Amino acid sequence: MSKKTDLSTQEKILEAARKLFIERGYAATTARDIAVEAGTNLALLNYHFKSKELLFQRVVQESMQTFFGVIAPVINNETMSLDEKLKTLIDNYIGLLLENPRMPMFIMHIIDSNPHFVGGLIDVREVLERSSLAGQIKEVNPLMDVRQFVTALLGMVIFPFMARSTIFKAKEFKAEMLKRKELIYKWGKMMLDSQ
Repeated sequence: MSKKTDLSTQEKILEAARKLFIERGYAATTARDIAVEAGTNLALLNYHFKSKELLFQRVVQESMQTFFGVIAPVINNETMSLDEKLKTLIDNYIGLLLENPRMPMFIMHIIDSNPHFVGGLIDVREVLERSSLAGQIKEVNPLMDVRQFVTALLGMVIFPFMARSTIFKAKEFKAEMLKRKELIYKWGKMMLDSQ
């Protein structure tokens, strides 16, 4: 088998696993389900990933890196103003979640069921506290904790995705989230201005 074919098969399996684990969860997804979804067979799945558990760990690791990876380049960018960082974080997260609307529930489930797994991938607290964003926030509002600010900001971005079927009609969700970008920016500014 060529490397190109192996990578293509591996990517198909990863994509199928990501989709099914996010939609159904770990327990309700079988290795056979993943193989069928990927258009391959169980032997190739086991060849590439050894087990459903190892495949799940890979999907979780990649999902966490994608989800939290949006933060670090922005909050540590020394050339961006606080306003630019705020707008960019909001834009990046809403864009990411419009592409992957079930990701927040999946991530929250992983964090809730195994918080040490997340800690092993990225120390979010340390990244936030050492960021240039933390310094910029302290300049504007010395009483504001960067962790509280980012948590509140992400809550405003993420919660609608988690409760989308109870709050919005499916047809209007994307348009509502695009409108919400400006609202979240304004709310973020209000948080920074409060003392």
